[in-house]
Amino acid sequence: MENKAKEIDDKYITKQNGKIVLENKIIPFQKYDVEVAEYDSVCDKKVKSVKIPEETNIIGLFAFSDCEEIEEIVVPENVSAICACAFLNCAKLNTVFIKNPDTYISNNAFKNCRKPTIYSLEESEVADFAEKHGFPFKKLQ
Repeated sequence: MENKAKEIDDKYITKQNGKIVLENKIIPFQKYDVEVAEYDSVCDKKVKSVKIPEETNIIGLFAFSDCEEIEEIVVPENVSAICACAFLNCAKLNTVFIKNPDTYISNNAFKNCRKPTIYSLEESEVADFAEKHGFPFKKLQ
């Protein structure tokens, strides 16, 4: 069994038999290799809206940290995890669309942000995260 681990969110993410294991949760993914979103260059361009590519599986640690101009993020269905501090200090972030209702969101993914409105499906892990952490939540149409 293939077992590659790297530290994420003070826990481990491990690829085992075509699945991602994160904080003792098993999260299926479609690709053999994990595509991790890291967008340092986005911050330099003062982009206001970001649509993450469909092939992305994980939004990595600090992927959009200090991107102070981003107002909106669209997270595709293939993304199964949003890691700690992925949106750290994104002061203007006010809308996050998460198409996969089972996406795992780290407790600190939106650290030092105003609480953006999260759009996803009701009765989902995303909705549970929003309720638990006091984020506004709206049903994705």
